Amino acid sequence: MIVKLENQIELDIQRLPLGKYADLLQALQELPKHLKEFQDVKSMTNDDFLAIAPQLIAKGLPDIIRMIPIATTLTPEQTQELSLNDLIEIIYTVYVVNNYQSVFEKIKKLMAQRGLVNPSTQPS
Repeated sequence: MIVKLENQIELDIQRLPLGKYADLLQALQELPKHLKEFQDVKSMTNDDFLAIAPQLIAKGLPDIIRMIPIATTLTPEQTQELSLNDLIEIIYTVYVVNNYQSVFEKIKKLMAQRGLVNPSTQPS
């Protein structure tokens, strides 16, 4: 899927091979530590979340800069030069192209079948 960045560069985001998928998931594990500093994000209104978003982005930026080059052909230096709009568009496209929601749902079902989790207590 092509993402056209504000600087007119077209970035082709493709499904990640298994190794890069694993690398990205490992990098993603670092982000929740930044959320712990804020109140329960799930109960926030959109306005509440928008109010903390700048702080969250600032604290999570080093982790985000490590993640984007795993999922794209951008270098860490190019990632640092992205606009917020481009960054959000890239993250969204990586999520859609790699069908994360479906993957997580399948993993959750498999784990429930194996008795490893109770699907009714897991967030969707």
